[in-house]
Amino acid sequence: AVQTTASFFLLERANKKIKYDSVGHAMKAAIEELNPLLGDCELVTQLPSDLDEATLASYDMVIASHLGMAEASRIAAATTKGGGKFYLVDCFGFNGACVLDLGKEHQYRPEVGKKLLDLTSLAASHVPLQDIFQIPLTDLISRADKKHPPLVWLQYRAMLQYQESTGEWPSTETKEKFVDCIQAWIAKVAPTYTELDCFRKENLEQWAAVATAEISPVCAVLGGMLGNEIVKAISLKGEPANNTLLFDGKLGKCRTVLMKAK
Repeated sequence: AVQTTASFFLLERANKKIKYDSVGHAMKAAIEELNPLLGDCELVTQLPSDLDEATLASYDMVIASHLGMAEASRIAAATTKGGGKFYLVDCFGFNGACVLDLGKEHQYRPEVGKKLLDLTSLAASHVPLQDIFQIPLTDLISRADKKHPPLVWLQYRAMLQYQESTGEWPSTETKEKFVDCIQAWIAKVAPTYTELDCFRKENLEQWAAVATAEISPVCAVLGGMLGNEIVKAISLKGEPANNTLLFDGKLGKCRTVLMKAK
C-alpha cells in the first residue's frame, strides 16, 4: 500500500527571487491534478538532514537527488528499516545513475510471459546502500565490464567522492580542485585505474563541468525508467532492478548492474 498523503521536501533558496520556494511547491498543483486520490499533498519544510529516523521510517517511498553518500545512507537505512524503499537518482550531462535500496525483506513475483510466479525474496542478493558505496572498485569487474566498472558508475562515484570530501558538488569553477581530489582518490583505492582515459585531467574537467547539468531528455528517460521500477516495487510484479540503473545517453542504453563485493 502507498501512503494516502504524499510529502515533498521544501528546500529554501536564499537570496533569489523565484516564484516558488521549491521544486515540490512548483509541482504540487500538477501532481494533485494528475493523482486525485492523493488529496492535498503536504510540503515538508525540514531539510533532509533534519528528518529523524521515525519520520523517515513512515515513508513508503523516498526518491532523493543531490545527496552525499553519508546522508543518503542514513536516510536509506531508516526508510528500509520501516519497510520502505529508497532511490537515489542524479542526472549529469548525457548520463544518469540511480542507486536502489529496496530492503532485505522485499519480495516480488517474477514474470514468465503473462504468468506470475510465486513470491521470491530479494534477501540473498540485497546490498544495503551504505555498503554499495564501500565496495572496492576493483571488485566491480564482470563479463560485460572486464577491465573496469561501468564508466557511468565511475563518473557518478567520482562526483559523490568529491562531495563527500569537500561538502560541495563539482563545477566548472572547481574543476582543478576536482581533478586533484579524484586523481588522489583513485590512486589510493584503485592504482591500476590511474591510467584509464576517464581519469585523465581533460576528462575529469568535463565531468566537473556537467556534474550538475540536468538535460531534460536524460531526466525524462531515466525518470520514466525509475517510475517503472517504483510501480514494480509497489505491485510486487516483475523482477526489480537490483541495485543500480546506469543510463548512457550517448549510447542510448540503460543497464541494471548488481553492485556486490566479491
